[in-house]
Amino acid sequence: MNYDGDLGILLYLPSIICSFCFALALIVMRERTLPKKYLGISLFLFGLGMMSCFIYERYITDNVHEIVRSIDLSVTAVGGVLILFYFTALMTPSKLTKKYLVTYISATILYATVLLSVDIYYKMPLLSFTEAFANLSSPAIITKVAGYFLIILFFVHIAYIVIRKYKRHRKYISDTYSYEENINLRWVVWATITFTAFAAVALVRIANTHVITKIFFNIATVPLLIFVFVSGFRQVKIPVYEEDLKPEPKDDPHEQSAHDTSGAPTIEQGSSIASELIAYFEKEKPYLNPELSLTDVADALKVNRTYLSRVINHQFDVNFYTFVNNYRIDHAIMIISSLDKTKTANVSIESGFKTRSVFYSLFSKRTGLTPQEYKNRG
Repeated sequence: MNYDGDLGILLYLPSIICSFCFALALIVMRERTLPKKYLGISLFLFGLGMMSCFIYERYITDNVHEIVRSIDLSVTAVGGVLILFYFTALMTPSKLTKKYLVTYISATILYATVLLSVDIYYKMPLLSFTEAFANLSSPAIITKVAGYFLIILFFVHIAYIVIRKYKRHRKYISDTYSYEENINLRWVVWATITFTAFAAVALVRIANTHVITKIFFNIATVPLLIFVFVSGFRQVKIPVYEEDLKPEPKDDPHEQSAHDTSGAPTIEQGSSIASELIAYFEKEKPYLNPELSLTDVADALKVNRTYLSRVINHQFDVNFYTFVNNYRIDHAIMIISSLDKTKTANVSIESGFKTRSVFYSLFSKRTGLTPQEYKNRG
């Protein structure tokens, strides 16, 4: 088999079929969120691009011009913009304003227009690296080199933005929720690394039209598509941003202090809230709710959420996640110590944890022992 024959079909079809099937699954699913819509559109356009490349390479191989590279670069830029929109919708949907969308879409259109216009005007044949470097004085070649440089900067820009959003998201989750399961987005880091690596492979393929480069590109697409689809499909809707939009309670007894969020609360201001917080946790045991949030506690104490978070940070030197789970571990230790039998299977649920794995991890970190070892030791 050769690449222009059966091998080319064999390598292209899996990516094309996977892209369209994954896109359809995301777009038609019942619990379709905004991030999944963007991801579905991205996968559909990727499949469309792969199918176009397949048709072009198999049936339109004569009289190839440099405009092919400009089209590839433009499509790659569009893909990068859609991926950025996807991660933004996933972690900070409030940022997807008209201005935000128009800015990136307009920049991408301008980028594609300049590249294509120059190639249409000069009508240069497809050049090798040697020929390109020998013609660096040509406006078309200079434009193409600048196009490569700009798209590399663009993908570095996307990676930087996504990682920064992820760090802020993780901090916000820790400050606002008592659990992280399905909302911590740890897979985003690996997805960003994967997308960056794939973008590099795509750029190498665009720059070097050698058969080996094409084969490597086609093989690399399938695991990427599977990883992205599985991660995006399994990701549940993140409620944190919806709750953040809820109005603060108007009957806040600390209204004057609550509105002052410019700095850390004073010792006198924080001590009162801290005492109320401890009393509430010891009496009502809200930590037994596996989905307890900062909003729930703030509503119960009639305190501003931001102010309560700062009280926890400064008075107890921990975030909300650690504060609540310390109570859960204490409750678990109490249960284990009072058990006559050796089984500790249901302790995690009875202590307010959503999953046993998180319970075991935090319990071992706190005591240096597993729950069963702790029980046997006693």
